[in-house]
Amino acid sequence: MQGLSTQNHPRQSALGVYLYPVLSRRAGGLSLGINLNQDQRCSFRCRYCQVDRSRQPRPQRPNLGQLEQELEHFFSQPGAFDLATLKDIALAGDGEPSLLACLPQALRLLEEVKTRHGIKVKTVLFTNGTGLGTPRNQAALSRLLQGGGEVWFKLDFWDKASYHWLNQGRASRQKILSNLLALGRRFPLVLQTCALRDERGKGTFQPAPYLAQLKDLLSQGLQVKKLQLYTLARQPAEPEMHPLADAELDAHAHCLRQELGFTVETYYQK
Repeated sequence: MQGLSTQNHPRQSALGVYLYPVLSRRAGGLSLGINLNQDQRCSFRCRYCQVDRSRQPRPQRPNLGQLEQELEHFFSQPGAFDLATLKDIALAGDGEPSLLACLPQALRLLEEVKTRHGIKVKTVLFTNGTGLGTPRNQAALSRLLQGGGEVWFKLDFWDKASYHWLNQGRASRQKILSNLLALGRRFPLVLQTCALRDERGKGTFQPAPYLAQLKDLLSQGLQVKKLQLYTLARQPAEPEMHPLADAELDAHAHCLRQELGFTVETYYQK
């Protein structure tokens, strides 16, 4: 755990090519990260992205055999890590996991290894939703959610303009929302929303239109387990992006809690 903090999420570690430990604000402690996106491929180009892109990406496809070896070694010989304190296993990393053709196989492999070692912690998939519409991914995520896992779905924007300015997604906003509804009508999801401000004010979080969009999704059958409202904790891609002060984040969270029937959690810059 030495050197780990909520402000420091290095993807390279002694655990192997794919595994890395994280001291996670939102997990509430130690999280085991799985970085299958070594090529850093992502369908969003978020202005606030906190992924370290200073290192050279690896263009090769994920090697699931090596992933299995790393998982087996970690669960049988965790070394300095106490598995009793592990909060979750998160597929996140340096890109968008739903774009990976091997995502269903990777999720199945992870569950098989967890079962062999008696690991009960949940699996979490971080996603912006771009690739969730395929039948293979829908089936894989159904198994994940039925087995106690969670999908943490990115929802930072509140309209078309904010989506294109803030997330700069290659897929249409409508496709993202359609994929969210396709899964969220069947299973409760966790929403993750990064609230920030920029020096020009254009990207500053706006709770009223955000709430209107969310209420519209709820009226269409979206099920939400909870909303994670967080702000920047590490260096973003564009230096004019800044975290919200604690009081401002609290004010936004209070506004949302007044109108929504589920938990709104807040995660601050420190």
